[in-house]
Order: sequence, then structure tokens, then C-alpha cells
Amino acid sequence: MKIWNLVFKGADEKQEEYLRKVYNELKFLGLDENREPIDIFLEPDISKGESIFHKSAIDITKIPDWQKGKIDAGSIYKTRAKFYIETHPNKIIIYGKPLNYHLRLGVTDILQYLTDDFIFLHASSVSDGESATLLAGKTRCGKTRKCLEMLKQGYKILSEDVSIVDKKFSKVYPYNADAPVSANDIELFNLSYIDYAGGDRWIVPLKKHFQHDDKPRKIGDIISIDGTTLEESILKYRNWAEEVISGK
Repeated sequence: MKIWNLVFKGADEKQEEYLRKVYNELKFLGLDENREPIDIFLEPDISKGESIFHKSAIDITKIPDWQKGKIDAGSIYKTRAKFYIETHPNKIIIYGKPLNYHLRLGVTDILQYLTDDFIFLHASSVSDGESATLLAGKTRCGKTRKCLEMLKQGYKILSEDVSIVDKKFSKVYPYNADAPVSANDIELFNLSYIDYAGGDRWIVPLKKHFQHDDKPRKIGDIISIDGTTLEESILKYRNWAEEVISGK
């Protein structure tokens, strides 16, 4: 299946259904479908990725949350979520069975590199119905937790972990996503969850938590959970996407 110029190969029925949902949510980007295609192969056999990664062991470097190994004409990454990503120019191979959350992040990471009209922030966002509040911060700093706290004040979630902002009008578009939270958050907010490798649990957001329309909201406030700047929030995804596109 295809999302603009991203061509997914090997996706099972449920993954294709989820990717179609992502595509429908992102139609507002209006990207050019005639760009050079980027092939994304989904290989469920994680042992293949593990083997390639270990062969690159002499060149392994640590990056935030991940490890990176150099291979011929590309790179391979070992993620904290226990799957592997091999990158080459205009070709990506994902070894293992990533959660839908990771598929969504992968799509948005790459698509944001293909538009100059929108900014993709490593930030959550909530809405009071009229305006949006951005919640910026590094991984595992408490963005999701702050979102959940604001739900009790009558806010709705516009987007989780990735916020897409129209540069011209400074508006945030609704973009729903599954959100990673700690076991303590789950107990505190009485959420449903699924267990995941590494001790993490992932919430299954309820529909009532989200702003269910296509209307973008003007940014009314920006909260930094841990002192992270908006520039840093932009660069996290921008730098990763440039690496993926180039295969470096």
C-alpha cells in the first residue's frame, strides 16, 4: 500500500488498516504523490535484523534511546522497543513487529521531511475547544502524564507525542496516536493498557479523550515540561528523518 510516496511492502491486514487510518488523518498535508518513492519493507522475522546489527558491532554508536550500526551503503538501528530498522537511500527495512504507535511515528518522521508548510514537533498538545496548548519535552519527561492531568480540567487531546503545526497560521492539527506511559501513570489515571517488552505499558486511549474533528486550533500557550525549547523539539524529528531519507 502507498501513503503519498511511501510504499509499504509486507504489511499484514491489520497494519494496512492502521496505515490507511494514518493516511486519512494526514490528508491535510497535501503532499506531492509524484515524488521519488521510498520503499518500506516490513519483515516480521526479527532475527534477520539482529544478525545484521551484530555484524556491524565494531561500528555501533549510542544515540538517545537507540543504538546505531554502520552497514554497507546505510545504517541499522536497534530500538529501545526491541525491533530493528535498516536504512538505505529511499529504502527502509523494519525487522520485528513494531506497535502501531511505532508505525505512526515512522510515517510522520519521514513525511515531515517532505513538506515546508508544516512543523513536526516532539510535543503533545491539548485543546480547550478553541485554542491549543503545546506540551514540549524530551522522551519520558512526562508529556503524556501532563496531558492526562489536563483532561481532568476539561481539555481534550489534540495529538500525542507528535504535534503538527501549520507554519503560516500557527495552528495545531488534530492527530491522534497511542501514547506510551509508565505503569505508575496507568495506576494513577486508571487507564487500560497492553504490556510490552522492557517493562513498558502502552495506554489504549479512549475516544472521549480526544478532540474528534478536523479543525486546527490556534496555539494559545506553550508549556515546556523539562526546559526543552521548541527548536529542540523540531530538530529531534528533523534530524532523524534526514538520516532515514539519505540512508546515512
